[in-house]
Amino acid sequence: SLFIGVSLWVFVTDTENPTVIDFFPQPITVEAVNVEEGLAVANQLSTVNVRVSAPSDRWQSLSTANIRAYVDLKGFDARSQEVPVLVEVRGIGGVRLVDTEPRSITVNLEDLVSRTVPVRARTIGSLPTGYELGSMAPATTNVRVTGPESLVALVSEAAADVNVTGLTVGVEQGVTLKP
Repeated sequence: SLFIGVSLWVFVTDTENPTVIDFFPQPITVEAVNVEEGLAVANQLSTVNVRVSAPSDRWQSLSTANIRAYVDLKGFDARSQEVPVLVEVRGIGGVRLVDTEPRSITVNLEDLVSRTVPVRARTIGSLPTGYELGSMAPATTNVRVTGPESLVALVSEAAADVNVTGLTVGVEQGVTLKP
């Protein structure tokens, strides 16, 4: 009779709240963890699709915040290599990971380097008719760029884009520098 009771409970529960096994509708961004000191990830890490099993009420409330995909780079050295993707479901119970596609991704680790580059101010937009642009000088003349060796080698300067559209008076702007 215990077996019949448990079987009836499982049947009723699955009928009222059936289990959904499907791919999560959004790709999950893969993050790098435990990167060895002196190294940096030089490529854009791809996303993965995860297949999960969850009761339909939990499936409805599942979000990308509940699924974490990562590559553990502890012990890896500088080179391009295939690394298994690890996935965990967090913050919601009763959800089980079924599959991950792809199961591994290419990670390009390079030496972490720094270099100093000049800052150059560039104008964006145009002044009103009759106004002339005076001198522009960045608050700092050089900045330090740090990152993977191949990407840092591509940076020749840091550009400070200053929007002058409609300006009729001198102004000091804070801007984000761009390589």
